[in-house]
Parts: sequence; C-alpha cells; structure tokens
Amino acid sequence: MSVVNKMLQDLEARQADGQQVSADYQAPKKRPNWLWLIALLGIAFALFAYWLLSSESSPLNKPKVIEEVLQTQPQKPVAKTMLVVETTAAALPAVDTTDAPNIQHAEIEVLIASAPNSEPSPELSELTPPEQRPIVPSASVEPEPAELKPSSFQITGSSQVNQTASLKQQIKDAVAANNNELAIKLLNKLLDQQPDDVEASKKLAALLFANGNNLKATTLLQSSLQNSPHRADLRMMLARLYVQQKKGDAALVLLKEVQPAQYMEIDYLALRASVAQQQADFATANQDYATLSQVDSNNARWWLGLAICQEKLGVVSGALNAYYRAQNLAQLEPAVTEFIEQRIRLLAGKP
Repeated sequence: MSVVNKMLQDLEARQADGQQVSADYQAPKKRPNWLWLIALLGIAFALFAYWLLSSESSPLNKPKVIEEVLQTQPQKPVAKTMLVVETTAAALPAVDTTDAPNIQHAEIEVLIASAPNSEPSPELSELTPPEQRPIVPSASVEPEPAELKPSSFQITGSSQVNQTASLKQQIKDAVAANNNELAIKLLNKLLDQQPDDVEASKKLAALLFANGNNLKATTLLQSSLQNSPHRADLRMMLARLYVQQKKGDAALVLLKEVQPAQYMEIDYLALRASVAQQQADFATANQDYATLSQVDSNNARWWLGLAICQEKLGVVSGALNAYYRAQNLAQLEPAVTEFIEQRIRLLAGKP
C-alpha cells in the first residue's frame, strides 16, 4: 500500500506541475497581415512583368493577328495593307533593336507572303513613299528587236508581187481567149491594187471601147491622164478615142497641150498633124509635117502631108517641091500616086 500510495502521490504531484505549466503557457505572437499582402503583390507583379516581357519579345504574336485579319479580307491590295502596317509601326514606341528582333520587318515579310497578288491602288501609291530598292531590269518587258519587222514586210511584199504576177497572167490568158468580160473584171481588180498601172488602164480602156463602153473608156483614160500627165501614150489614146467619137476639136486641144521632143515622139507629131489637118488647122499641121520630114526624110507620107498644107496655105513652090519628093520615093498606093501627079500638073501650069 505504501508503494501504491507513494505512486499516487507522485502522480498527483506531476499533474499539479502540469497544470502550473499550462497555466503559465502563452501563445506565440502572430505576424501582421499587411506583410502577407505585400508578398502576394510582389509575386503578382513579378508574374505580370514576366508575361509582359515574354509577349513583347515573341516575333510571332503580331504577325499571327495580322495574318488572321488578312485572311478575313483577301480582296484588299498589297499597297493598302502595307500602308496600314507602316502607320502602325510608326505609332509604336522605339524599340532597342540590339535586344529585340525587328518587328516591323517581320510584319512586312508576313504580309507580302500572305497577301493575294493584286496591283496597288493609284491613290495609295501616291500616299505611300516608294521603297528604296535596287531596280533590276527585266528581260520580259523589253520590246522586241526592230530587226524582226522588216522581214515580215519583205514576206508581205514578195507575196504581193506573186499575186500581181499571177493576176497579170490570168488577164493575158483571158485576152488570148477573147474572153473580154473576164479580162475586164481582172483588169479592174488589178487597178484596185495598182491604180498607177498605166498599161493596165490602156488595156482596160481598149476592151471597154471594143465592147461599146465608150463613156467608161473615156472616163478611165481621163483619170489616168490626170495622174500621169507626162504620159504621151495616154494622151494619144484618148485623142484617138475622141476622133472615133467625132470629137476632133477635143482631140486637137488635148494634143496641143504638150509639145513633145521632135526626135522622141514621132507618132505623137504624126497624130497631131493628121488631126490638125482634119480640123483645117493647116498652120499646126504644116509645122508638124515639116518637123517629121526633117526627122524622117525618107517617109513619103510626111512629104505628102507637107505638100497639102503648103498648097492650102498658098505656098505653091513649097507644095510642088513636097509633091515631087513624095512622088520620087514611090512608097504610096497607086490612087495616091495619081492624086500627086494631078496636083503637080495643076500647080505647075500656074504662073
């Protein structure tokens, strides 16, 4: 019992000491709440600064946004989009290019790669300053060499010559076959291509006259003579046509408009002398026959014409001399020779 009592006493003594200790216990002092608030704000500010720096240093964020905008509006021209980018970049604050990538250059590259092909608007091109880029000549815009054009003209001219030669051969064949209608049609076609072809005009006028189209033949020769007034052959043909139409006066006027060289236009002088004699213009006829008898003195016709004109003008001695020269050449028909002999006898019997 004593042992048990002693143990109980010891236990009570320990409990008494525990109560005293618990009674003297003081809770530790709590830290102020504002310290925790400052710590949280500091952490939040650090996180925000880290996010801001990471968003500014990333070169892909802005181009992605711009690409989305371009995808929604693909019809806008490149120049207009570049103008917007340059304006936005100019409004941004200056960025140290040594630490961060060139944002403006990245934006422009993305825009050029993603924008559709289109020509710049004239209004925006006037507002946007031109980029200082080297001009590289392009071979695709160079004009074709000028040496290539003459070859095409040569080919065209050669083809035209071949067509003209073929057309003239067809005309020749038609005339040989007495197919006047076809020949007239082909000659008109040739004159459409070559209006200055005098020989074609003469052939066509002759065919028209042969077919009884005197008015068309006359009009054609008059038009050709206006274009080539120096052509004696055209003038002679038109004069003969006037004579056929009983228009000797018009023929003589036409022939007297030009004085040909006496050694080159014998036929012209002979025609004018004959027409002048028919129109009783013996002065003109006498002059032309005198020229012809000097140029071609062995032709009896010129001496006969000169003798008749001299007789009409009252020059008896000159007429007798011309009649004798014509008679001595013995080139004329018997009826004409007989006429000459009669005129000689008549003129020789005169005092």
